[in-house]
Amino acid sequence: MAVSGVKKQPAGLGSRVTGTLFGLRHGHHRNVHLAFQPDPKSPPVVLIKLATTTGPFIADLASGPVRFVLECRKRTDGSSAAPPWEEEEWKEFCNGRVCGSAWRRRHGDVDRKVLEALRPVAFGAGMMPDDEGSSGDLIYMRARFEREVRSRDSEAFYMIGSESEGHPEISIFMLRF
Repeated sequence: MAVSGVKKQPAGLGSRVTGTLFGLRHGHHRNVHLAFQPDPKSPPVVLIKLATTTGPFIADLASGPVRFVLECRKRTDGSSAAPPWEEEEWKEFCNGRVCGSAWRRRHGDVDRKVLEALRPVAFGAGMMPDDEGSSGDLIYMRARFEREVRSRDSEAFYMIGSESEGHPEISIFMLRF
């Protein structure tokens, strides 16, 4: 899925990254989290709390390819030189539906534990028991993603090795306008 004229990748994320989507299956904190790492053993460079919750995400995935679009406005101070994934907040769309706001955040102890437990997993999906005693099991999906930098205001991430009707199963577009 290479695009001619793709720009050089900024430090932190290369042209292929490990992407992990995870969230609690039940309970109050069911938002899907998205982590991008250079490889499964490194800490996340990007961690985003999506507005999408696990139930609708699983239903969308079962019915076909899932397309996330994360949009944000250009900064008025002219400091939009950083890649779009370094923004703090986006308006989130999933398969054309407005979902709400997605937020970039620092990884905490729970995120660290999840990603540490998934270190040996290069590609796959499953469920892990919730050892915190909260409200439910944690579901996850991990894969390699091809990253395309289309401009300083537009990046796309396409799941590699899993195609549905000739299209990646999950695509994530980050746009700044």
